[in-house]
Amino acid sequence: MTDTAVGEKSFGIVCDSGCDLTPAQLGRLGVALVPHHVSAGQQSWLDRVDVSDDDALERMGVRGTDAVVEEAGADELLAAYQRLVDEGCKTIVSVHSAEALSAMCGRAREAAARLGDATRVEVLDTGTASIGTGIVVERLSAMRAAGVPLADALSAAREIAANVRLMFIPASTSRLVRRRARSRHSGLVSRASMLRVRLVGERGLFLVSRGEVTQTVRSTDIADLCGRIAHAMSAVAHAEGPLDYVELYGCDRKALRPLEKPLDTNEFEAERMGATRVSPSNVGFVGKPAVGVAFVPDSLFERVGANQPTDVPAND
Repeated sequence: MTDTAVGEKSFGIVCDSGCDLTPAQLGRLGVALVPHHVSAGQQSWLDRVDVSDDDALERMGVRGTDAVVEEAGADELLAAYQRLVDEGCKTIVSVHSAEALSAMCGRAREAAARLGDATRVEVLDTGTASIGTGIVVERLSAMRAAGVPLADALSAAREIAANVRLMFIPASTSRLVRRRARSRHSGLVSRASMLRVRLVGERGLFLVSRGEVTQTVRSTDIADLCGRIAHAMSAVAHAEGPLDYVELYGCDRKALRPLEKPLDTNEFEAERMGATRVSPSNVGFVGKPAVGVAFVPDSLFERVGANQPTDVPAND
């Protein structure tokens, strides 16, 4: 299941495919993946695909239509926990995206309750999503590999999670945008708002941090929205020190161009760790033209597990 023997671990780590780390990366990190069920066109599969493989995505129809996602259930999480128990794990950390965006934390708690008292399961709600969650997963694995005790690793992982910011620009037709339009408006007002978004090509800039999803601004100018991401990162860097960040995109790597320009000319200290394509599980949610960045203060990222190889970017 993983490339790291359970006997070499102090605790097990489980996550779902919403973290936007590839199955290969998770294998190297010794993290058990519970994949979501994805369907596109006439095909369905478990989200274990290598998102750097364009041909595979084309064959699955991900680039031609929005993927329909059914998140993994409590039964599948329970099975993953039981496999780790059978391999000798006494403690498991189950890491998932913010409950505002995913049902996985609740399902993890249900599965943990069904597992019983023989093994302790800690459910970690990262309060973020996509590669923001991936950063937390990777750092937790690095701490485990560095021999950090469970209690200290969990405390540090929660601090990292609380300080990861995910800022992204979803497609105007993404499920996230449609869902928020329904939640904020009703009836004719909601339909008028969505019609205006589609007619003028207006898109929103979203922040996911500490369990909250906030639309900060809307604009028809993607370069302006990307510039606002760089401006926000600059403000955080000046307050909290140098940053580490990962860029993310929906299906087309070219979507990053308007973002990379302001980041390349920034006046703050930051290290780019790479770029990742969101998994099929997340493509329909944010839309294929999505673009964004997840970032965290370097002081937190490097504080623990600093001697371990970093394996955050899914593809570059």
